[in-house]
Amino acid sequence: MLKTLYNGGVRMKRLLIALALWMALCAGAFAQVRNATVTYTYLGVQLRGYRVGEEFMIPLDRVTELGWSATSSTVGAKISAEGKTIQVPTRQIEGSTCIALRDFVQKMDGMSTWIPGGFDALEVVSAIKSVSVKSGELSIYAGLKIKPTVSLLGTSDPKVVIDLEGARLAPGVQFELDSTAKVSQYRPNNVRIVLNLSYAPTLPQGPLANAQNIVIDFNPSQVAPVEPAKNDPPKTTTTPKIDPTPPIQPADDLTIQRGNEDEMATELLVSVPKPGWKGIATIRRPSRDTVEVAMPTFSAKLAELEKDLSKHLKSVQLRQDTGLTVLSFKLAGRMGAVLDPSANGFKITFVHPAGNGSLKGKVIVIDAGHGGKFPGTGNGVYTEKLLSLATAQAVKRALEAEGAQVIMTRDKDTHFRENLADDLVYRADVANRNNADVFMSFHYDDPGGNKTPPSGTKSIYHGGRDADKYLAECIQEYIKSEGPLPNLGAIDDHKFAHESGFSVLRNSKMPAILMECAFVRNPTDRKAILTEKFRDGIAKCVVKGLKQFFGQK
Repeated sequence: MLKTLYNGGVRMKRLLIALALWMALCAGAFAQVRNATVTYTYLGVQLRGYRVGEEFMIPLDRVTELGWSATSSTVGAKISAEGKTIQVPTRQIEGSTCIALRDFVQKMDGMSTWIPGGFDALEVVSAIKSVSVKSGELSIYAGLKIKPTVSLLGTSDPKVVIDLEGARLAPGVQFELDSTAKVSQYRPNNVRIVLNLSYAPTLPQGPLANAQNIVIDFNPSQVAPVEPAKNDPPKTTTTPKIDPTPPIQPADDLTIQRGNEDEMATELLVSVPKPGWKGIATIRRPSRDTVEVAMPTFSAKLAELEKDLSKHLKSVQLRQDTGLTVLSFKLAGRMGAVLDPSANGFKITFVHPAGNGSLKGKVIVIDAGHGGKFPGTGNGVYTEKLLSLATAQAVKRALEAEGAQVIMTRDKDTHFRENLADDLVYRADVANRNNADVFMSFHYDDPGGNKTPPSGTKSIYHGGRDADKYLAECIQEYIKSEGPLPNLGAIDDHKFAHESGFSVLRNSKMPAILMECAFVRNPTDRKAILTEKFRDGIAKCVVKGLKQFFGQK
């Protein structure tokens, strides 16, 4: 009896010790909960969640934005995604029912990595398991869906380029390639396959669907008949009848159809006749209200446009211009334009935020970069945190004079969080909580090194967000014509932060830019930036650029 009680007491003591350790671990984990973001690359979707240690916890009600379905129960949640259904545990975080995304993605044969640099940003990609190229036929198997695009380079020695967006080569990937094929990890989230062919390939018609299993046959669809020898009698051949489904436009027609349209943007889908389309196109802007798409020359005519194609479009013309075929769009006013080539043409998106150019009542959040314990660049005489604050205050005065409602993230030398990554997220959250129309962060640049940096001003936007790019272009247009320093252009933030972009831009939910107003080590810039005239010049360009962004004719 005593022995039994003793053994029971020992077991209870061990149980209590284990329970205490478990509670301590849980408390430690929950103490580390931080706001975080996840980018699901092939979808271009970015969602908010929580970082707990090395795991990303995503609220259950947000997984539908990934195209998944979720059913909760007393024992967890059942997630159906991309043809698989998996039961997963749930956890309550800040009042939300969450699942462990990284664990789920691993079970789905996907890959995820935290972007280095303390940004608390997770990237999810698909794992390429196998690639096979045999006699012009390509076969790909991936863990999660991938977004394939196909383009053709050259005609005499054609190269087919297949980019798999949102993908990485898995450890132990299986290759079965003939001599025509090369496969590489072209970018951290993009696998590229190049086929060097000795014939004009058949390219897929229309955009390719996102898929896990992809098979594409690039072999010519028709083989030229063999000429009979001169002494042989002519042979009769029968050509099988092919049912043209779906209907195919005549080869010499270039067609334009309207895609999605809302108050912010209009998409036009342009199908270019083959073999004219080479997968190459560039945007030109000969005048304020004209956008042109220039392509290597080919013979075509413009098919009849559908009625009421878009109220934002006045006319469309197709012309030949010194070795180029040019598609010219006459617009109802100044708009942003973003080109997205595909296998059989391109999508062009015209960005046109609603409004008449007035800033009255617009909510604009202005962030003076750095502050407090985060001084930014400088030379001991001045620091970026003070320069950016002075510039932000000048912009605030100019915007308020136009009737805008301006909210400053800071109006003194201070920081908001002890950790820089959290401090940056806080600044974007100020704009998000106030439902701002625009978020702008002001900075000064110093690229480091021994070389003298260039003189000028640039506006940086988060890559993949068309309205943000247009906002940056609007402001830089006035920097070019009226700015106190040279125009260095509107630049995608992925050029500087390769995988994730800038935190304050990535985490904002409205059009946002970061302005690098000048280079502190350039002699010309350094002389200008300490003057009120310079700051007022920046403010004037910001006001005019915002008016254009909001629809000034």
